[in-house]
Amino acid sequence: MSEAAVVGIDTDAVTAWVAGIMPELTGPLTFERIGLGQSNLTYLIGEASGRRWVLRRPPLGTLLASAHDVAREARILSALEHSAVPVPRVLAVTDDPSVTDAPLVLMEFVDGLVVDRMTVAEELTPGHRRAIGIRLPRTLAAIHAVDLAEVGLADLASHKPTPSGSSPGGRGSGNARRRERYPISTTSPDGCPPTSRSSGK
Repeated sequence: MSEAAVVGIDTDAVTAWVAGIMPELTGPLTFERIGLGQSNLTYLIGEASGRRWVLRRPPLGTLLASAHDVAREARILSALEHSAVPVPRVLAVTDDPSVTDAPLVLMEFVDGLVVDRMTVAEELTPGHRRAIGIRLPRTLAAIHAVDLAEVGLADLASHKPTPSGSSPGGRGSGNARRRERYPISTTSPDGCPPTSRSSGK
């Protein structure tokens, strides 16, 4: 495995961390960058026995203050684990500087077809496409049916009344924040997502 394939993680340190969580590991671990997304970096971890896990971390570089929060992502996934929303099980989260320079989230690997390229989409049968089309709105409905207070996520929702003249959900203020942050955001030469030249505050 080339160094470029695992940019962003210290494989020896992560291996030791994972071994501490799962002492039954047999043999060395392999690491592979997967996915086309740049919002957060995703890696596939493999073991000689065939078991696999997924590791996620924020992109490289200095980030906007509230962006790419994988620890928050892990909290939400964990909260939804026993709901009707299909999510992978989160196994561990760490920001230990001896392991990583940014928070890491370790979760179970869920096997399936990832439709991230036109070539993949073109190979889907009509029946498969229909199943996806039916499942997507049902999953969205399950997300909207979650009782945030019941799963411990009530603090993520805004409980402020909608200001006069703005759209529901506070999108007006959100757009204002994005307009304020846009000038301080840039895209790095390697194609990673926007990074900040200041604190973003």
